[in-house]
Amino acid sequence: MKHLFMINPVAGGINGRLPEVEREIREFAESLQEAHEIYITQGTMDAARKIEEEAKSGDLLRVYACGGDGTLNECANGAAQKENVAITQYPSGTGNDFIRTFGAEKMGRFLDMSALVNGTARPLDLIDCDVRYGINICSVGIDARVGADVHKYSGIPIIGGATGYVVSLIVNVIKGVGRKFTITTEGSTQEKDIILVCACHGSLYGGGFNPDPEAMPDVGKLEYLIIKAVSR
Repeated sequence: MKHLFMINPVAGGINGRLPEVEREIREFAESLQEAHEIYITQGTMDAARKIEEEAKSGDLLRVYACGGDGTLNECANGAAQKENVAITQYPSGTGNDFIRTFGAEKMGRFLDMSALVNGTARPLDLIDCDVRYGINICSVGIDARVGADVHKYSGIPIIGGATGYVVSLIVNVIKGVGRKFTITTEGSTQEKDIILVCACHGSLYGGGFNPDPEAMPDVGKLEYLIIKAVSR
């Protein structure tokens, strides 16, 4: 088995934990008796590319996404449908929302590298988004606009981190919350003003917002949330 520590150098914005995370990982890796590699990602989807390359050997591969939800998503895309690859997260990003799905009492386990290395792998669902897989919540609408703009604000020292989601939300609400969507479900097509549409198999996103508390990533079912437009 090989352990691959995937470090995203831009996770967490300007207040990110990169130096601390890299030091923690290197100190822990020295104690491992099995093959391991510490890899610093070079750009978008580089983590997925690296995992796909490593998986070709057919050997068991455990991947530790050392970053936020974006890093975890890239690792999930690289590991998807590969039976010899398992992934987990060592949270050091802006939101770290996916692991919140498992409850506050278990959050600390994800910061215990020994627990991660010795943990038991379990199958999880993915959302097929046509060109890419989602591992938590796939959404369109104001929340997607908030997510797209968050790093404009989380990189400002006085704001930083998950607070950037709140600032981005306020800015986008001021711009206007609704957009016209065409939605087709089970043969029915509707065209109307919509705030957002979420497909959920995790329950939290966007720095802790909870669109569907019943969604879980291992039950083989997606929960959908559609919200019609309202005034500000």
